[in-house]
Amino acid sequence: MLTTIAIAIALGFALAEVASTYELVAPRTSDTSGALEECGYPVETDAFTIAAAEVLGDELQVRVTYRGGCLAHAFAYCWDGSFRESYPVQAFTAIAHAANDDSCKLEMTELLSFDLSGLKMVFQRLYRRPHGQVVIRLTGWEDLLYAF
Repeated sequence: MLTTIAIAIALGFALAEVASTYELVAPRTSDTSGALEECGYPVETDAFTIAAAEVLGDELQVRVTYRGGCLAHAFAYCWDGSFRESYPVQAFTAIAHAANDDSCKLEMTELLSFDLSGLKMVFQRLYRRPHGQVVIRLTGWEDLLYAF
């Protein structure tokens, strides 16, 4: 319990340091690339399905399908802001989808790309190691390993 509290406090300081050097941005409807955001849980989201996901270098690439086609949709990649202690540590993440009240019913597919370097920076500062591994627990998909 005390270890969890200490990590949460240290993580809070690490996130404050990261915020000054790494911009945590909201997704833009014209651009499906984005950064990892610290979001509240559970993540509020409109319906979508993850068809594929993989970590490539410092990017999480996710193919999603959803219903729409008339309005722009936005996606955000969310993290609860903490690591779960295990080996390797775990980060609970989810994708949030804003359909913007799109009433169209076409089946849409998009490839989303999210930058994981913010997660890596927090890990490096918190654990004081330049290299590591994080199990990414992505809601709606199997666990992924991010090694850097």
